[in-house]
Amino acid sequence: MAEAWQIGELDQRVTLESATLASDGAGGATSSWAAYATVWAKVGPMTYRYRERMLADRQEASADYLVVIRRRSDVLEKHRIGWRGRYLNVRFVREAGPRKAYLVLEAEMGAPG
Repeated sequence: MAEAWQIGELDQRVTLESATLASDGAGGATSSWAAYATVWAKVGPMTYRYRERMLADRQEASADYLVVIRRRSDVLEKHRIGWRGRYLNVRFVREAGPRKAYLVLEAEMGAPG
């Protein structure tokens, strides 16, 4: 993805989500995800990785994505993005400066949040 985007390139709907804690009624808490915004985005792959974990005798795959959205100040690395029925864990929020119109998120699919 280039570093200069046009508004028409943001052609995918994504949901921004944050983890929330709710009382379980027995003195504990359960964690769940809650959507806090639905925005237009440009989503594109960065890399695809395949790992085989010897100890657990399992295989896992993950893919890295760049997600470009209109600039906002409430996106954090601990959030996730809902996209096409899947979830991308936000790994890095690129701060390009206070006057930039877009925010670039590096996210990973296929890895635990």
